[in-house]
Amino acid sequence: MLATEMLWRLIQEGQIVVTSDDHGQQFGHSEPIHAVEKLRTRTMGRTVEEVKISALTGDLIIELSEKTYLQLFQLSSGYEAWRLTTSSGVDIFCRGGGIIALYSALLTS
Repeated sequence: MLATEMLWRLIQEGQIVVTSDDHGQQFGHSEPIHAVEKLRTRTMGRTVEEVKISALTGDLIIELSEKTYLQLFQLSSGYEAWRLTTSSGVDIFCRGGGIIALYSALLTS
């Protein structure tokens, strides 16, 4: 599971396709953009190729198949930006200031 409280963007074919800031904007289309739905549609069926976390900022970059990139940004010195829960039950948090923290229920038992 992946959750974020900060800005994100999806890049495909070398261009920004949709961002969290686009949600509700019309941009000349017949109806407003539903950013999460557009993200789902554009990433469905793609496999994760690589995951990177910037040591400097805590930004999360997920590279999917077909040169698709989901980027989650840390823009706060105090607030948590994103959380990734792995299939093995480990939670990876990007805390304020870009600090990465790990939590596992197995470690606290």
